[in-house]
Amino acid sequence: MSENKKIFIVSSPVPGIAKNIVLYEDTWSDHIITKHPEMEPHLESVRQTVQDPSVVQESHTEPGNFLFVNLDVVDQGNRPLRVPVKPLAGKMAGKVAVVRSAYFAEFTNGPIVYRRDSGKGDGT
Repeated sequence: MSENKKIFIVSSPVPGIAKNIVLYEDTWSDHIITKHPEMEPHLESVRQTVQDPSVVQESHTEPGNFLFVNLDVVDQGNRPLRVPVKPLAGKMAGKVAVVRSAYFAEFTNGPIVYRRDSGKGDGT
């Protein structure tokens, strides 16, 4: 069995989600680029988004997951870059979260747990 190589590992800007966020090579090549080929030139933007997101929301479709959103990186339709992140459980809880996907999509309503300008949720 081959080792799943890391493309990047960055410190999480959001206390409580994880200490570090990782993007694995198989996630990038086998999921993100396969299902969202428009993302291929945006690897650095994905890294920047998890390292310094505009907003982080709780996922309403995947409980326990978070959506890191970069309002400064948009596609031709003015849709922001969204990067779903899943914190690991068990002995890795609080230590590591993994990038699950990356795509451009409309900004949706959802509980905000972090804003770049304040470093915390909006209290709603």
